[in-house]
Amino acid sequence: MMLRTKVVTIVLVLFSLMILSGCAAPVLKCSGSSSNECNGQCWANCTANQIFKCEASGGTCGADPDNCPAATPNSCNNQCWTNCTPNHIFKCDPSLGGTCIADPNNCPAATPYTCNNECWGCALDEEFICNATLGGTCRKR
Repeated sequence: MMLRTKVVTIVLVLFSLMILSGCAAPVLKCSGSSSNECNGQCWANCTANQIFKCEASGGTCGADPDNCPAATPNSCNNQCWTNCTPNHIFKCDPSLGGTCIADPNNCPAATPYTCNNECWGCALDEEFICNATLGGTCRKR
């Protein structure tokens, strides 16, 4: 028991000496135009409407989804994207980015069907067919 107490005491003394002598890791102080700390490095500040993110690969700036400008109000993959045209809704695809697709609940009366993210219409005597490759087509009944 006495030996264990001496070992613990020695370890604590050595650790204290390392800290006092500056052998411990220095505290990084970032400031000014490089005030973001990530993975032991200082990184530049982000531009307006962006937020700083610390990832394993380093610091990055991405769109602040709560602060995108009025002209580009949609956020996807760390970027702000433009608004969609009427009858379309914004969709975020992690691999492709932001896209606008037809809003199936808001297609105009003349084009009430949706296929491949677009609104389509057919004559009264035609039936609508959606083909994933070709898009929308109308066929006589």
